[in-house]
Amino acid sequence: MGKGTTARQHKKPKRIKKTHRRPISKAQHQAIFSDTEDMLLDLLVKGNNITENGTDIENLLFSISPGTGAMGYTFGFSIGRAISLKLGQGAAMSSVLERLGLKNSLYHPFNDKVVITSTERKAHPKPYLGSKVHIYEAGLLSGYLSASTGMPIVASEKRCIYDGSGECQFNAFAVSSKPAYSNIGVENIASAIAYEFTNSHFKKTKNDYHRALAFLPFTDNSISKSILKVMLITGEKIGKSQSNTNMRQVIYNISNYFGIKTAEIETRPKKTIIILKYESYNSTNAFVAMPAAIIVGIAKSRGRKAIVRFTTNGRYYTTSISINGRF
Repeated sequence: MGKGTTARQHKKPKRIKKTHRRPISKAQHQAIFSDTEDMLLDLLVKGNNITENGTDIENLLFSISPGTGAMGYTFGFSIGRAISLKLGQGAAMSSVLERLGLKNSLYHPFNDKVVITSTERKAHPKPYLGSKVHIYEAGLLSGYLSASTGMPIVASEKRCIYDGSGECQFNAFAVSSKPAYSNIGVENIASAIAYEFTNSHFKKTKNDYHRALAFLPFTDNSISKSILKVMLITGEKIGKSQSNTNMRQVIYNISNYFGIKTAEIETRPKKTIIILKYESYNSTNAFVAMPAAIIVGIAKSRGRKAIVRFTTNGRYYTTSISINGRF
């Protein structure tokens, strides 16, 4: 399984009981949002950039619908604005763009607009989606430039590596209207996320985990249903297209991406037990259901039933997934 992940053979796991939690209140919602914003801001200002794989998956999820697109853009705007206010006018633009996650960037200010291009340091093939997906980064640029100039700035992506281009290009204008968001399509989004989990290797992060947190504060509303649907389809696509894939490595990637503390796999003659244990900072009801939905989707694609149970110990979540047959 890799570092931080263990495999156990023929050992009966502890019984995990299903528990019920009340939906979080609006005040708790706002508190989670504030904590997430502070965490991301601290990481970005310190120069610890969000990894490319994590950012890609975030943006793919933001592309599910105009509603999730507006959510991703708004969250990015708040982070970009906070970075501008915290760094001040003395920060070099190249340093700011690097902290915003835009690699190898070129900044071109014109009289009527700003054009920013960014290329990845390492060539990583992307599925062709035929649409612009980097909504979060567009929001970051909009927030930073709006706070820096004192004018309402709207940024949008015009070219994208997901369109087959060798770079991403963002245009920013001083206008008050909100940008339009295109819906890529659930099937395409799921395919792209499945590609990332089976072709990329996610390094384990420490307690400064930050990847999928951009949509975490909103996962107790209707948006969570859309995200979980995408995760389930993602798992189905992984199972169907990657029949010979090492599923332990896939689960390792999923665990690292979602900041899971430990992932234990126990293989029995007639079933497989997967136990995922979370830290307090990412133990949130709908959030822990996301990796479970992917694993259930993989099992479903192979004609196997999966039973998922959640348990909590204060703020800490444990997820147990029982799958009939070897996985």
